[in-house]
Amino acid sequence: MKKLLLLITVVLFISCSSDEESDNGITLEPNQKTLYFEDTYQIEASSISAITYSVENEFHASVSSTGLVEVGRVGETTIILDNGEETKEEIITVTPKSTLYPTPNLEFGISRSQLEDSLGTPDAETDESILYTTSLGYNMLYLFDDDNNLDFSSVIIEEQHTSELVTYLGERYLLVSDTDEFYMLINGLSMATSTLAIGASEMNDDYLLVLYSPIDDSTLNKSSNTYKIDSSLINKISKILKNKLNN
Repeated sequence: MKKLLLLITVVLFISCSSDEESDNGITLEPNQKTLYFEDTYQIEASSISAITYSVENEFHASVSSTGLVEVGRVGETTIILDNGEETKEEIITVTPKSTLYPTPNLEFGISRSQLEDSLGTPDAETDESILYTTSLGYNMLYLFDDDNNLDFSSVIIEEQHTSELVTYLGERYLLVSDTDEFYMLINGLSMATSTLAIGASEMNDDYLLVLYSPIDDSTLNKSSNTYKIDSSLINKISKILKNKLNN
């Protein structure tokens, strides 16, 4: 009889210990959330032990010590919850409000023929560029280097879409500088972590230009950690547009 009581006591002890271990997990609902730029969102999670929060990519979102998420630029990142015994993840997807135009092809370095195979026959072309026109308020122009490889991608937007363009760029990229002639944005929190530079300017009374280029030694001013674009490039694009769009 004593042996039976001892066995029951041991079983009950193990059972209680298992319950205590399982109770120390993290309860998280839901485990993914879709939000807009500059939204805030409180993660609803519970645990006996304190939860610490971290984020994989702060360009898309940041998170406080209490689980309050401040939404960043368009894209996706993961919030990691850890209580010392269990780790859980919540996926944050930042979706755009503006869909003014699709992202142009950004495969810098591919050949002209490869780009045309991907996008189709251009509506106009020169020795150093190809142009795709639309009736949706934007046109896409691609510029090539001396080896006929993709050097710059650009989007030309009708002036009437200025307000939406501000929204479009602001929710996708970080503004790092602006002058009377040019706005510069990047796809990271700093030049050091960014791979893409985006320049926006007014071309003339009718069109706005958004220029995409890779951040590399040829475009990065290392002494000031700023991006630079030769002003002649804008003049070149303006000339192509004048010849092609106004025909």
